[in-house]
Amino acid sequence: MGSYYYPYAAHRIFDQYDIEVVPLRYEESFFCGRCGRMASSKTCPHPAAGRSDTSQTRIRKALAECGEIPPELVGPEVAKMLRQPDVILTD
Repeated sequence: MGSYYYPYAAHRIFDQYDIEVVPLRYEESFFCGRCGRMASSKTCPHPAAGRSDTSQTRIRKALAECGEIPPELVGPEVAKMLRQPDVILTD
C-alpha cells in the first residue's frame, strides 16, 4: 500500500486496549549486504545505502512477471513454494 498506512500502526492497537498481552514490537527488517543477513536498525550498524528492504510488493511483482525474486528477500526454498500454482497472492 505504499505509504498509505503508518508502518507501525499494528503496534498502536496494543496501546488502545488492555488485553493482558505484552506485544513484542519489532522494527522493520532489511537485508544488509555487509552483514550478509537479515537485520534491523537495532542489530546492524551499517549505512542504509547497503540495505535492501523486504518489500512484499516487490516479491508479488516478481512472481506476477515470472521474474527472479532476489535471494536476499526470499530464500530459494520459499521462492519455489511461492511459485506453486495453488499459492494465492493478494495485494
